[in-house]
Amino acid sequence: MFTIHASWSDAKCAALIRKTLFLNSRAICPSCEVRRRFKTLKDGRYWCGRCRQKYSLKQLAGLKGSRLPLAKIALLTRCFLKNYPLAVAQDTTGLSYPTVRRYYDIFRLKANKYTLEHAQFLKGRIVIDACYIGKKRNNNQAVVLGAVEEDYTNLAFRIIPQEEQGYVEKFLYDTACPWSHIIHDGHKAYEDLSWTGVTHEAEIHELGQFEKSCPIERIWALLRTRIRRTYHHIWKEKLPDYLAEFRYKFLYRSTALNELSFLEFLTLPAPRA
Repeated sequence: MFTIHASWSDAKCAALIRKTLFLNSRAICPSCEVRRRFKTLKDGRYWCGRCRQKYSLKQLAGLKGSRLPLAKIALLTRCFLKNYPLAVAQDTTGLSYPTVRRYYDIFRLKANKYTLEHAQFLKGRIVIDACYIGKKRNNNQAVVLGAVEEDYTNLAFRIIPQEEQGYVEKFLYDTACPWSHIIHDGHKAYEDLSWTGVTHEAEIHELGQFEKSCPIERIWALLRTRIRRTYHHIWKEKLPDYLAEFRYKFLYRSTALNELSFLEFLTLPAPRA
């Protein structure tokens, strides 16, 4: 399953990461946050002439402080993109459970920043719904408002205190184009959305109407399944990170299918470890 990646040496991973990082001999400086030409020093580090800082290859890839070999990081990233559970990723890489969890947290930060920087307004026919995730009796439940375009090309989430009209209107104002058409389940929070500039219609689930609202129901089912399979438990404090991870993997599915996807993912302009 991982024969190609498991056989890669650190030198090969470093060469491929350098090739991805340095476009036209320039890389993004972590301090300047602009693409610049770096000078290669004798010790293998890279020197930025603008901020006069020295960086290792891992620092340029957003992995400052990492002591893992690049081959292990590549394997871990592959596990993350393929939705491997933490225990399975531990067996695959030979690393400890806390290490695997820590790097999964780092990768979620990258996924979150990438989706925020490339976020686009939803448009056209949009299906919206609220989902209660977690168990209320353990004080571990959160209300997640979700919206997806009917053809699954765009997706947005937001955690809200409760399902009320004000939170729904603010969510649509921040994520949807004014001329969109909203499909909902007839909850009272969606009764008066016309003044926001959108048109809307309701499907009453109690009457067996599910045809038009099916896209968001599929999203909820897939979200719950992925979180439970990968992390087993849904913690309210971690839920924003889980939503960001799911949105990245859903909207950029081709990344996980690419044999060299970990190179593109590692070099995302995201917070450093």
